[in-house]
Amino acid sequence: MALDRFNITLHASLLAALGLGLGTLGCRAEQAPEAKTDGAEQPHAFNPDAKVITDHSERREALVLVEPGAEPRAVLRYAEQAPSRSIALTMMTGQSGDQPMMDYVVTWTGLEPDGESRRYLYDVVSATYAGEFAKLSQMSEMEARIQDVARRAQEGVGGQAVGSATGLERVVQTRGSANVTPSIGWLIQTIAVTMPNEPVGVGAVWTQTSHREQDASTTDARYTLLERDGDLVTIAYESTEAYDKANMLGSLSSKGRLVIAPTDPLPRSGSLVITVRTALPGHEGQPGTSMDLQMGWTIREPAQDR
Repeated sequence: MALDRFNITLHASLLAALGLGLGTLGCRAEQAPEAKTDGAEQPHAFNPDAKVITDHSERREALVLVEPGAEPRAVLRYAEQAPSRSIALTMMTGQSGDQPMMDYVVTWTGLEPDGESRRYLYDVVSATYAGEFAKLSQMSEMEARIQDVARRAQEGVGGQAVGSATGLERVVQTRGSANVTPSIGWLIQTIAVTMPNEPVGVGAVWTQTSHREQDASTTDARYTLLERDGDLVTIAYESTEAYDKANMLGSLSSKGRLVIAPTDPLPRSGSLVITVRTALPGHEGQPGTSMDLQMGWTIREPAQDR
């Protein structure tokens, strides 16, 4: 058991300390500042001129409908104003990305539209360690303090998003600590499904390429409509992301299943596994090295069990 916990802790430390420069991990090789945990008590208002801490926005190319799917088909559109709700997220690590590390509760608030634009707010209201990471009594004082600082830095993080009837277009962090690991804003941008303009049915496939200036990355995403159950739509999501930042070359791949309602682009439930493949170039005659890291996510209503 002690060896297993060491392996888990070592893996998490790599995620937090490598400073890959990726939006996924949202980190740099420095300690995150301590943050006030007052996000739940002081909800913020949408402000188009708010100071941006981190911009997770992507410049997206035209969506390509590869296969329209079977009849009956319908045009899928998100509502003008999404209902306010909470979502529960669990981050998992380990060699297979299946060992719970941290549980989050995030509020997602739909606002009145501004013309054709849909507007949203998000806030991380709680972050608690899960699984072996919750056993602070088994850690050294320094380990426990580092984990508590990282946890408190997550609480109070918040931001805003702008989208359209087909998906999110801009997600920015406007509250809380900078360089927080992992980045919930990046995750929201990733799991928010973009819908095609054409009618689609079960079996439909569409693709989209997007570019993010923050880390000079290009993402190729593929969506497959697997099932329709009333208003709920189940979609398989796959993507590959190539990046080049801070002298680190590599790629990131994501694969999962997301359940979407027509009210808003943030999934009702689902799961996602992210694999980071990083290649660090050699220096002063030394050969380069490479490393694979895996992170899993589950999305659900707060009342649901994992």
